[in-house]
Amino acid sequence: MENKNIAENELNLEPNQPPIKNSPDKGSLRYFGPGFLVAAAFIGPGTVTTAIMAGGSFGFQLLWAVGFAVFATIIFQEMAARLGLVTKKGLGEAISSFIKNPQLRISMLLLVFAAIIFGNAAYQAGNVSGAAKGLSNFVPAIPNFVWLTACSGAAAMIIWRGSLKSLKYVLISLVGLMSLTFIIAAIASRPSVPDLFAGLFSLEVPWFDLKVLIAIIGTTVVPYNLFLHSSAVAEQNAELAVELHQEFNHKTNSNPMESSSSGAPNDHDESNDQFDEALIATRSDTWMAVGIGGLVTASVLITAAGTNAVNLTEAGNVLEPIVGASGRTLFFLGLFAAGLTSAITAPLAAGYAYAGCFGFKAHADSKEVRKVAITVIGIGFLAAAIFGKSPSQIILLAQVANGLVLPIVAVFLLTVMNSKQILGQYRNSWFQNLLGGIVVLFVSGLGVYQLAKAFGFVAA
Repeated sequence: MENKNIAENELNLEPNQPPIKNSPDKGSLRYFGPGFLVAAAFIGPGTVTTAIMAGGSFGFQLLWAVGFAVFATIIFQEMAARLGLVTKKGLGEAISSFIKNPQLRISMLLLVFAAIIFGNAAYQAGNVSGAAKGLSNFVPAIPNFVWLTACSGAAAMIIWRGSLKSLKYVLISLVGLMSLTFIIAAIASRPSVPDLFAGLFSLEVPWFDLKVLIAIIGTTVVPYNLFLHSSAVAEQNAELAVELHQEFNHKTNSNPMESSSSGAPNDHDESNDQFDEALIATRSDTWMAVGIGGLVTASVLITAAGTNAVNLTEAGNVLEPIVGASGRTLFFLGLFAAGLTSAITAPLAAGYAYAGCFGFKAHADSKEVRKVAITVIGIGFLAAAIFGKSPSQIILLAQVANGLVLPIVAVFLLTVMNSKQILGQYRNSWFQNLLGGIVVLFVSGLGVYQLAKAFGFVAA
């Protein structure tokens, strides 16, 4: 009985709840959606700006970095999604429960939260600036400050009034819009196929200027997306966790021999089959969404590679002779969609991180999540208004800072994902740890090299 109560408390469940039946319209699609929140988050003005700089400055040379970033993102986002599905907790909650020493726990949570808030505020400035720049292309007579206010207000309203379900629909629609625009632009630019493959497998590193390389990785493998993804999966699948818990309690009460010693369902249990179905669908959602995001990043880089455009304005102008009279409109429509999706997801991720780290309800409709999200929107709006119309430098700095923060959060995630107590049979395999370790070492090496170069320890 004591173990049963512990399990119920861990899942925040009440004993003797009536079974929840699946509605007939709920199949594997019920698990889809959180991955597209991640795609909406990292396909922002930061992605567009960084990919333009990479393509305009290095041609197809850094296309391999986009592929690596997508590979790394899939590895870590799958871990975050699995964590949320298995534990019904976000990464912040998992870290909080995993670290037992109170002083160490508070220190680590404050460090993680400060990094998330700082990074998201910097991102938000670039997000609303990019969205505003996209809109100003259509009505340039309206001052940029008005567009900044409109974009920030729209993001705040959508977050404050929306549920996770409504947010998914809005963001999936916007992701589809911007994906379509940028992919059309890339196809219309008629890139050389041999040059594309050469760039994809070149593995060339521009040691003289690592900022763009780090930014490509930083704009795709985003630390706050780990908090966003794990919390969104946990929230969306809370009903499944209740179902499996009730199934397990029923079986252990009727026949204790049917349960495993670790408290998880046996491999032959129907509840385990249902969970494995959820896990497969969640992984598919992650792979599909991140893959689309990587395709968008590659499309922007490809479009800029043959034009030598290195900023947003140049990219919009050079598309016109390639695509036609609608080229500029096409580009800035995609930029607006990219900015608005990230302007919604970045603050939401900060709210999830705060709620998870400090013991509040980590749901999209939670007041604590919404308050933090609105605060981040406000800070981002002020930063965008103060630093002027061009978001390029703000965005690039945010990407570089993100690339430096990533190893810290990634190590936390890898540590939690190896806990048998938290994840049981669904903890990381040695192969998943190997892949995660390679990514962390690579990103950490780039970050250390960049810092050493900045402080003069390495010749420029």
